[in-house]
Amino acid sequence: MNFSVADKAECIRQILAARGYSLAEIARLSRTRFPRDPRHHIPHNLYHNMRRGGFSPSIHQLFTLSVLSNYRLVDWLTVFGFDLDDIPRLEAVLPTERTLLLDSTVYDADAWIPWLRETGTEIPPEAIMPLTLLLAAGSPRRAGTLVSRNPSGFLYVKIGSHDAFAFPDLLPGSIVRIIPARAELQSFTPVAAKSEKLYLVEHSKGLVCCRLQSTGKNRIMLRSGQLAFAQVELEVGKEARILGTADLELRPVANARQPRVPTDLGRFWNPAPLALTRRIPHAGDLIRSCCAPLPSTIMLSHDPVEWGR
Repeated sequence: MNFSVADKAECIRQILAARGYSLAEIARLSRTRFPRDPRHHIPHNLYHNMRRGGFSPSIHQLFTLSVLSNYRLVDWLTVFGFDLDDIPRLEAVLPTERTLLLDSTVYDADAWIPWLRETGTEIPPEAIMPLTLLLAAGSPRRAGTLVSRNPSGFLYVKIGSHDAFAFPDLLPGSIVRIIPARAELQSFTPVAAKSEKLYLVEHSKGLVCCRLQSTGKNRIMLRSGQLAFAQVELEVGKEARILGTADLELRPVANARQPRVPTDLGRFWNPAPLALTRRIPHAGDLIRSCCAPLPSTIMLSHDPVEWGR
C-alpha cells in the first residue's frame, strides 16, 4: 500500500473504527494492557505525529495495535509500509557470506505476482539449461493460488560465498532445493566412505550443503571438493543435524561471486552442541553486503537426489 501521510492516518482511523475503537480508546487500552512497558503505549496524538512526518511506530506499538484490534501483525506492518513478502525477494537478490535458509512464507495471499509459463522444452537428465529456454512470461496470478493446500515441505537455501563446501557442484549465490530428511534419518550415518549425495547439515557455525564421510556410528565429516576447508568431525544429533538432501539448483550465470575459505573454517575448530548455539537472529543477520544478480540458470535431474556427482 502506498498512502500519503494523511491517507495513512485516515486508513488507521477507519481500521480502528471498524473494530469499534477510537484512537483515544486504543491509547488508553494500550496502557491498561501493558502498564509496565511504555514501549507498547500508543500515543494519543498518533495522527498528529504522522501528519508532521518522520514518525514510524515501533514493533512493540504495532504488536499492540494487532492485539487490541484483532488484526494480524503482518497486516499492520503492511499499513505502515513494511511488506514482509519483500524478505524472500531480498534474500534471493542480496549476496550472503554464509549459507542461508530462505523464507518461503506467503504473507499476502491477495498480492498479484508476475508469473511464468512452461515452454515445453525437453529437459535432458542432469542438464544445465538457461531458464529462458524453459520458461516465458505468463499472466500475473494471485499469490494465494500458487500455494499448495498440501505443501511439499521442501526447504530452500542460498549458498554462501564463505562456506561453499560443495564447489564447483554448487556455486556461491545458488539457490538449492532440499528434500527434508525423514524423522528416522535424523541420526543417519552414510555407509559409503564419501557420500555422492549432497546433504544440508546444521552445526554450531550455521548451515552447510556438502558431501559427508562416515567416521563411525552417528559421526560424520564435512567433505569439500576443491577448497581447503578444515575437515571437522561432528556427532549427529549432538553437534550436527542432517536437514535433508539437495535435488535442484538455481544457478547465477553472470557476475557469480567467487568462493573463499575464511580463517574460522579453514583451520580446525571445535564444534559446540547445537542446543548451546541456537539464538534468535537479528535483522542485520538477514541483510548482507551489496547486490547480486538474480539466478537465471537451473540445474535439473530426473533423479531427485543423485544429481550432484
